[in-house]
Amino acid sequence: MATDLHLVKPSTYLSNFATAYRVEDNVADFIAPPFKVNKQSYKYLVYGKDNFRMYDNKVSRREKSKEIITQADEATYTCETYKLAKFIHDDDYSVIDDSIRLDEKSAMDVKDGMILAREKRIYDIAGSASVVTQTVNAAGDWDTAASGTPVADILTGIKTIYESTGKKANRIVMPFTVAIEAIKTDEWKDYFKYTGSNSIWDLLAGLRNIGLDGRIAGAQGLSTYQGAASDPTSEILWSDSVLVYYCEPTPTLQSQSFMYSPFIEKDTVRKIRDEREEGTYIEMKEIIDELLVNASCAYLITNTL
Repeated sequence: MATDLHLVKPSTYLSNFATAYRVEDNVADFIAPPFKVNKQSYKYLVYGKDNFRMYDNKVSRREKSKEIITQADEATYTCETYKLAKFIHDDDYSVIDDSIRLDEKSAMDVKDGMILAREKRIYDIAGSASVVTQTVNAAGDWDTAASGTPVADILTGIKTIYESTGKKANRIVMPFTVAIEAIKTDEWKDYFKYTGSNSIWDLLAGLRNIGLDGRIAGAQGLSTYQGAASDPTSEILWSDSVLVYYCEPTPTLQSQSFMYSPFIEKDTVRKIRDEREEGTYIEMKEIIDELLVNASCAYLITNTL
């Protein structure tokens, strides 16, 4: 008896295509950079505020070296498996000249779903005041030009992170709706001597002047994992919260950073033939974890609008 499903090895072409596919406003990889590991579960270092100290490293003749004591706890990561798939009926293949284009479009659709799910998982950590203990409300509403305080709030975040960790904040995530208001404030214009046309590109240039690589967030989805006709409510994940943080761009399991994501597989695409359904599934798979490494490396500004 023939099997109904025929599994095909991962498609190198589609996997490379999925890896190269970028969504403009996703921030998950920007907040928690992914890096490949060999073990699905192992130990990593979790840092607290006591992560730097002075050493008296002067030694006498034949005295052994002073030992560095890492001020960090060990925890265990576990890469979990995530999958999504899209079905393509044989009839859909029969009416187009270039089937690979249909495969590519399906891989894009599946990756969009994978990205949004990962965005939500990252937001549940990075956007939570119970996780990011250095969380404050904006001093002045950023959508009020005369009294908005985007610069003061961001600089306070940079200072707070440095005083807590000795690390200089190097990244910021700002929702689009917040960004277009921040650049209109009198404070922003005065601080950066800004006379432009309220361009987001000019805003990012201003952030770079104070040492922050900026990313504009805009991911939006249903307010529940499974939408239905009776529950069509959508939400913008980051709402009006702004995250300032220190990120190690190329981390290891020993790096001090706000977050990172070890993975076994990422953006792996395979085609699965279903004879009974007369079609093919384009499936994407990830085996990944999202880890909080040092909450003190982040500063969350809430209620900016």
